[in-house]
Amino acid sequence: MKKKIYIFIAITTLLFSSLACSIGLPFNTAKTGETEIFTIDEEDSTAPTVKLTFAMGAGKFTLQPGAKKLVEGTVTYNISELKPVIERGVGSLYIHQDFNWDKIPIDPDNTINEWNLKLGTKPMDLTINGGAYEANFDLSGLAITDLDINEGASSTEITFSQPNPETIEKISYHTGASQVKIFGLANANFKEMNFSSGAGSYTLDFSGTLRQDANVIINSAVSEVKIIVPAGMNAQVDVQEGVSNVDINGTWTSINNIYSTSGSGPVLYIKVQMGLGSVVLDQVSE
Repeated sequence: MKKKIYIFIAITTLLFSSLACSIGLPFNTAKTGETEIFTIDEEDSTAPTVKLTFAMGAGKFTLQPGAKKLVEGTVTYNISELKPVIERGVGSLYIHQDFNWDKIPIDPDNTINEWNLKLGTKPMDLTINGGAYEANFDLSGLAITDLDINEGASSTEITFSQPNPETIEKISYHTGASQVKIFGLANANFKEMNFSSGAGSYTLDFSGTLRQDANVIINSAVSEVKIIVPAGMNAQVDVQEGVSNVDINGTWTSINNIYSTSGSGPVLYIKVQMGLGSVVLDQVSE
């Protein structure tokens, strides 16, 4: 009888371990080791515009201006497979981690993966691909011509406190069930913006100075979306079906679910499409 019980326990343990690996339970997580620091010190490209791409998984990611070269900073990690890989091309730079986040689980409590980078003044098409990370991107004053951000469930804050000297043709932002705050979007100097998300909480602050008409589409799941525009800016927000509630702060007028503020200069057009959720329209003095 005891022999049968031991055999049953052994078989059950093997089956459960196999199942754990298939669904990502932490039986065989990536092995942590000594903390390593990888230094990034990339020279400016000779191309007039560089295509700059970053890709990381879970961790912390900080970007800010101030580099004397193209990219400067460090990546700190304690899993050997997280050592960054740098691929250089003619007019392109790709910095990523060659690690299969989908198939190799990590222990989030003991894993270190921290990117602290500075960017220079070179005009750039900037792409950021991230997973479940905590991100703080200060893009103030950077010369960005195209911006593409793709991330999983994240906590992200982005700032444009100084004008972009270039024009962004399109901002594409795709995020999962996240918390995202973007400040000073008018300073980004964009023509089009497409923001799509899962369930979460999102703040899009269009403070700054518009230099041309700008079109924004917000497509979100069950979410809370806060839209902030400065007083004196021409703004029109078209709230589509699916929004359960609209709260207004400031001098907005409403006709057939189109909310407007009056001002001078270029016009900010925003269309909000949601599965279900609430929208806050806030007008503030700069």
